[in-house]
Amino acid sequence: MSPDACSGRFLLRIDPSLHAVLRRAAAAHGLSLNALCARRLARPMGTLPSFPVASETLQRANGVVGGALIGIAVFGSWVRGEPTDASDVDVLVVVDENVPITRALYRRWDEEPVRWEGRPVDPHFARLPTGRRPPSAL
Repeated sequence: MSPDACSGRFLLRIDPSLHAVLRRAAAAHGLSLNALCARRLARPMGTLPSFPVASETLQRANGVVGGALIGIAVFGSWVRGEPTDASDVDVLVVVDENVPITRALYRRWDEEPVRWEGRPVDPHFARLPTGRRPPSAL
């Protein structure tokens, strides 16, 4: 591997109790913790019953970036179960390296915004890091 190539390693900070649950699940399946996490992250996540507009959000992201869409994740106060009356719904939209992350990209999303229970579903566009480039946007 060249010095410019990405190592494929990353650090994920999680609650110690979740770490313990994952470590036990890995041991029960005869896997390392890394192998278990890689498998779980690589498989389709299915539907999100607590996020009923998941399909609509995915369709909107596909409409905005098409085949450049790598993945979507809901995050923030709604996922933590801590929304307030003023909370929006934060969605990380990961796109490939050829998509410029500009105001125009956000304006395209806003042409047909997605709403959940009257709240805006707000995209946060980002790219995966490649080589020596740091992660974009977030």
